[in-house]
Amino acid sequence: MQPSRNMPRVSRRSCGGRHVLGLLIVTATVVYLSCRAGAWLANPKIPKFPHLGLLQPGQQVERLSPAAYLRVPTPDYHDVTLVDASWRAIGPGLAFNRVTVLRAGQEVDTIAVVRIAPAKNALQPITGYRAKGVCDMRTLADWQKQTAAPVVFNSAQYMAEPRGRPCALLKCDGIAYGPDFVASIRGALVSQPTRAGLPAVDLLDFDYTFDAQRASRFSRSRTEAAYEATIAPRLKAYRQVVAHWPILLDQAGRIRVDQTERQARRTVVAKDHDGNLLVLATEGEYFTLYNLGRLLKDDRGSPSPAFDIRTAMNLDGGPPSGLLVNTASLQYASSGPVGGSGTDLMVLGVQMAIPTVICVQPNP
Repeated sequence: MQPSRNMPRVSRRSCGGRHVLGLLIVTATVVYLSCRAGAWLANPKIPKFPHLGLLQPGQQVERLSPAAYLRVPTPDYHDVTLVDASWRAIGPGLAFNRVTVLRAGQEVDTIAVVRIAPAKNALQPITGYRAKGVCDMRTLADWQKQTAAPVVFNSAQYMAEPRGRPCALLKCDGIAYGPDFVASIRGALVSQPTRAGLPAVDLLDFDYTFDAQRASRFSRSRTEAAYEATIAPRLKAYRQVVAHWPILLDQAGRIRVDQTERQARRTVVAKDHDGNLLVLATEGEYFTLYNLGRLLKDDRGSPSPAFDIRTAMNLDGGPPSGLLVNTASLQYASSGPVGGSGTDLMVLGVQMAIPTVICVQPNP
């Protein structure tokens, strides 16, 4: 084929220049990662997942080579057990745990968990989205600096266009963002009720909002009219609302997500049988949504459950997934991978900016 006369000419010099520049970038990246790899292997205090920021004096953590870190375990779920590291108090009504996940005796992931007592803490979602084209995106660390919250984690999914707009209803201090109604929503995290008789913090499963024995009218029809008649009045009674999908595990023990092979980091909010709220964030990418629901269900039925979850709802996962704790007794930061499985920009000192977070604030 003869080249078109309209095809732009590219000089060999320019091609060579690009070639050299590309080689320089690759070389610099390899050198940098090699230095970081040496630090990982030489320092036993650095946690096994490089993006994890849990640094406790004298803590000894098994070292993991960069090559092993980049190998995400297969999603196969069999012989899965938990190694509970026990809860530790990190503030008034706050406790922290890191639970190791084993498959056939080999570690495949770790789950960081914050347990929140609603009597002493409130939830406050914060968003940088204001209107189309107006959205303030920040890292978890920057959101924490702005709010001074002891615990900050990522919220529900948001849109690419308009950039940063919540995919479902979000209420921050009574101001609503995102669409009022989305047929696919299944639950909501709520806080700070405006009328007496409602829990201070709650996780609503719309299938069981009004009757624990049968599904609500909305769950049967998924129409806007049913939503306005049944679900909307409850959400309007709270100043803080994060509506999302799906319910991962319900109080009847149903895993309400489909089985897929898609693995990613996960952020989940849950309510245990004592009425506490739990925030769970995986540090690796082992879990599919269904398998995480299966793990929570298996744990519920164990003689000594690590979580004892009654209801669990998935939040945004993958790159936006993250959890940050900053208290007098614990500093912890974990953020999601960007650029594909096993690739975490926090390895390069870069964190992903997100438009919305949920803060845990102590009650006055």
